Amino acid sequence: MIPLKLSFQAFGPYVKKQEIDFDKFENSGVFLIHGITGSGKTTILDAMTYALYGKSSGGQRGDITAMRCQLCKEEIPTEVEFIFKVNEKTYKFTRSLNIRTKRNGTKEYALTQNAMFLDKSGVFVPFFENPKIRDIEQKSCEIIGLNHEQFIQVIMLPQGKFEKLLVAKSEEKEEILVTLFNAEKWQEAADWICNEARNISRDVTVKRENINMILKSENAGTIEDLDNHISELNKNIELTSDEKKEAAQLLAAEKTKLEINTDLFNLFEEKTRTENELKTIREQENKISILSTKLDKGRKSQSIEQKYSNAMNLYSQFNEVRQRLETEKKTNADCILAKENLQKSLDELKKRESEIEKLKENKIIAEGLIQVYRQISSARIISENESKKYELLKAEDTLNQEQLVLTKDKLKKYSDKKDFIFNNYTMKLPELRERAEKFILLDKKTLELNITGLEIKKAENAINMLNKDLEKNKKTVTTKIKIYEETYSRYIEQTAYIISEKLEDGKPCPVCGSIHHPQKPSKSTEDVDSKLIKDMRTSLDKLSEEAAELNNIIARQEANKFSKSEKYQSLENEIAEIGKSLDGFIKEDTLSELKTAETESGKLNDLLAAITAISSEIAKLETKISELGNQLSSQGKLKEETYANYNSLSIRKIDGIDDENALMNKINNLKNEITRYTDELSALTDKSLLADKKLSSSNASLLFLKEDLEIRTKDYNKAKEEYLDLLKQNGFADTQEFKFFLTDQDTLDEWDKKIQDYIIEKKSVAKNLERLEKLTSNKSKPQIENMKNIVSELEAKITQLEKQSALLNERKNRLETLVKRVCEEQRLLKELIRKYDSYYSFGTTLRGDKGISLRRYVLGVMLTSVTVEANRLLKNVHGGRYQLCRTLEGSGRTRKAGLELEVFDGYSGEKRGVAGLSGGEKFLVSLALSLGLSSVVQAQSGGIKIDTMFIDEGFGSLDSSSIADAMNILGSVKGSKRLVGIISHVQLLKETIESSITVQKDRNGSTLVINN
Repeated sequence: MIPLKLSFQAFGPYVKKQEIDFDKFENSGVFLIHGITGSGKTTILDAMTYALYGKSSGGQRGDITAMRCQLCKEEIPTEVEFIFKVNEKTYKFTRSLNIRTKRNGTKEYALTQNAMFLDKSGVFVPFFENPKIRDIEQKSCEIIGLNHEQFIQVIMLPQGKFEKLLVAKSEEKEEILVTLFNAEKWQEAADWICNEARNISRDVTVKRENINMILKSENAGTIEDLDNHISELNKNIELTSDEKKEAAQLLAAEKTKLEINTDLFNLFEEKTRTENELKTIREQENKISILSTKLDKGRKSQSIEQKYSNAMNLYSQFNEVRQRLETEKKTNADCILAKENLQKSLDELKKRESEIEKLKENKIIAEGLIQVYRQISSARIISENESKKYELLKAEDTLNQEQLVLTKDKLKKYSDKKDFIFNNYTMKLPELRERAEKFILLDKKTLELNITGLEIKKAENAINMLNKDLEKNKKTVTTKIKIYEETYSRYIEQTAYIISEKLEDGKPCPVCGSIHHPQKPSKSTEDVDSKLIKDMRTSLDKLSEEAAELNNIIARQEANKFSKSEKYQSLENEIAEIGKSLDGFIKEDTLSELKTAETESGKLNDLLAAITAISSEIAKLETKISELGNQLSSQGKLKEETYANYNSLSIRKIDGIDDENALMNKINNLKNEITRYTDELSALTDKSLLADKKLSSSNASLLFLKEDLEIRTKDYNKAKEEYLDLLKQNGFADTQEFKFFLTDQDTLDEWDKKIQDYIIEKKSVAKNLERLEKLTSNKSKPQIENMKNIVSELEAKITQLEKQSALLNERKNRLETLVKRVCEEQRLLKELIRKYDSYYSFGTTLRGDKGISLRRYVLGVMLTSVTVEANRLLKNVHGGRYQLCRTLEGSGRTRKAGLELEVFDGYSGEKRGVAGLSGGEKFLVSLALSLGLSSVVQAQSGGIKIDTMFIDEGFGSLDSSSIADAMNILGSVKGSKRLVGIISHVQLLKETIESSITVQKDRNGSTLVINN
């Protein structure tokens, strides 16, 4: 990170806007920030960390509200703006605080923050639309690559914490170095390989289970068992095939025999059916005789049907004319009666002529008064409207008077409520909020304490279990070593015996070289081969590795327990300190009071707005009441004038008719009565003329129908006589018998065909029966059911054998497929096991399960590079007395390169811990370490670049010689494109460092003066 520009106002002791352009210090590389104590030197560093992380450089000054300048006016906002560059990209982070005093006297804080980047057009573009505090902090960590704690350990070294990186534990150093050198990728690579190994292990387990499930599904333990099943199936298939051939041969012979006997059996069956058929035909002879009689009568009835139809048509015509004559007689009588009634009605209507004339006179009078009634109606409406307006104004005035009284009462209630809330709740809010925050922090710390306690207990239990496992391992190793030594001794004896069997006197022994062999070894009672010895040795090595692994795990657990114990003690101290400040208070009561106070205080704005609105409403009501009084007076006079005009017109009205509508209804009624009379008279006259015409027409029709009836009667009687004569000639007794036998031609043809078919069928069946009797003479009917049963049984047996053969072949094919599948699965399993062994071995080696991890190894190398660079700078300090060295942490059989540091003292020739250095020595060594770290990080690619460093005090504990040494160390920064800022009040530094920022303080606040 390279700082470019920093500006701030109303921040710390600074009232006016201050601006620092860091480009001015680029050539010198080192610049000094100096001023009197309390002038605001550290505040410059705070401005940068507040802009980035929302926290001070030391992390102990609260949020930005605590850093607001107390000398500023309320309308001046607190603002911090920091522009910097990372990897050639420019960013700007801002934070601001605006304050507003509410009407109740409380202050409202409005905090805003933003993070931006410089685009190609030279404009700063925000990362977020509505950023929150957490968003800005996360973006800062993402861009710089360091969180707040790491930032103040590496880049900005606060007052009193300069040596924190030097004395930090391995875990803390590792976390920082991992970030700076981007070393996490090595651990991620190792973890990825181990995860792949675990995935492959799961695949191996699944593959084995699949193979076992395949074998178990066929009740087999191995592939050999499946092969045996296949051999047995081949034998069963061959036996089934032979049995099927024998059954097929027997079936063919039985089918031939069945076919011959079936033909003879069918002849006997056909003869029986024919005899039954002929018997049935002969039983129908009586029906056929009756049908012949019906056929003859039916043909005769058809010859009479024409005469019968002619006579019936003439009868219908005669009957129709007779009915019309009767109807016309009734119509004629109705016409005579209607004529008489119409004449009576016409005479009655003419009697009302004088009454209708009187109605016409009344109508003319009423039509003359229409205009008068219209004037009355208009005057009445005007009078009523003015009266209604008066009443409405009067009612509105009354309502406004009542509303004014209610509104004044409401204003008093709201004012009393506002004063009560402000005095009893709003004034207590700051104290309650502070106390509630402490209770929340206390709960959080207590929960963290309990969790840490459980973690310590868990670590202790784990250590105890691991120690038990280690002890058990030691006992097992002791026992197995004893057995191994005894077995190995027997193996040596057995080997010596085998060699001695081939020894001959005069020839040298291959072991000792002697040519004489007076005493040969005896043969061992128990055979021991080299494989057993090798297995036992492998087992012992495995146990040793397990012991080493257990020691390693125990060491890690003890380190974890120690870290948790320190954390537990720190939490206890913090809880005790918070508890003291809350002594005498109860959390539930405080939270309840705070909630109530916030809820009630939140109502103040609404109450003030309501009071303002009510006051405005009262003023409006009073103005409105005054205006209504004037309107009421004018409206009362207008009401009386319109009522007098209405009364003067009402005198001319007709009795019983009050308005124009009633008058018009009266006129319409008179018109309707006159019209109704005229229409009725005209209608009756027209009806009388029509009745005369109808009566004349009816008389003519009556005469014609009487003459036509006489002619129709003569024609019908003649046709009837001709029909009866023909009926007797054909042998029918009467019309009923004729109708009974009368049938249509299609039915007669059907009866004739049925009789002929019967005669032909009878002859055909008799002839067929004669043929069958000749074919079956001197022969007996065979029994073929037994033959059919034998054939069916043979066919069922063959079907069953075919099914059995198919099942056996299907099982055989399935087993052969399974064998191939299992072989393939076993091949894949071997490949997976080989792959797992490779991944597991490589991954655990990189992860450091059995030694140093790759990440720790890389960090160790990088830290060594840092100490080498730091030692180069320390050669000019105290005559090169001190040199930094890395320590080694030991654990079990394996050793891990540690990240702890110690110093080699050239005077004593021994190494010692960095904690034993004096304050001045520790400062100089820390300065060299920080610059060495910066130099090494700058030379790397892919990690975080440390282009800038700020040192807050630390020079005050140095003498002039040590300050000179420190300046020699800082001299390495020049020309390296790095920047170091130093905060100090030491006079020698002012004289030595040319570029500086002077902080000047007076009553009106602090200001900055840039010197370069």
